[in-house]
Amino acid sequence: MTLDKALISDVCNSLLIPADFGIDEDGDDLYGVFDAVDADMKGVLPDDSYYLASGVTKLVIIPEYCDFVFKVSFSGVYYQQYDDNKLEDEDEDSYTFEQFCGSGGSDSSDYCLAEYEKYQDLKAAGVGMFFAETEFAGTTKDGSRIFIQEKAYPRSHGSSSKKASQESKDHIKNMENRSELSLFDYIYDTDWWALALDCYGEDALRALEEYIQKDDSPLQDMHNENFGYRLDGTPCIIDFTDYNS
Repeated sequence: MTLDKALISDVCNSLLIPADFGIDEDGDDLYGVFDAVDADMKGVLPDDSYYLASGVTKLVIIPEYCDFVFKVSFSGVYYQQYDDNKLEDEDEDSYTFEQFCGSGGSDSSDYCLAEYEKYQDLKAAGVGMFFAETEFAGTTKDGSRIFIQEKAYPRSHGSSSKKASQESKDHIKNMENRSELSLFDYIYDTDWWALALDCYGEDALRALEEYIQKDDSPLQDMHNENFGYRLDGTPCIIDFTDYNS
């Protein structure tokens, strides 16, 4: 990543995160989270050249001209409270905000911190090259943590600019046929694994297999949409936190 320290500082100093920062369990922004962030970010980036994205646990600020994104953890989620005794002409069912408590990190409510801590563990285990680089950026005006992660895109958004060698494709197919690695169960894409083999080597693949097979592995929620590519075309895993509310 090419870090713009002044930009990172400006973004951190612009955001004010409320205590009930979150969306609902279906991904709907019920209480204007995006609008509030947009208001905080006004004028921070040239021509306001960014867009927002989110999952249930994290908000992502994506500057168009940077090779990294900003990530801020939602503090909880809104759940709809259903009332079977409600009359037809009464207001719709209300929503209750529940703080997260299952991130798996040192702060159980902060999924971005959990992802950062996992990345540090992955690097220490020698398999960090498979995962999007993640760094601590600073804190917002209210003291909430904000992180940066290198830009990457899921496979569903396009293929890599790099091409896997035929030799690696054949080798991965042979490994798949012999069921040598349980890694292949996470994503059935010979080309992705073959490119990973070209970029990182077979020893790295086997180290990742060993890491994931550990009883205390923090990687429990890898799935098809987590696999993608960096801007330079190298394969990487994009999102590596589990969702446990």
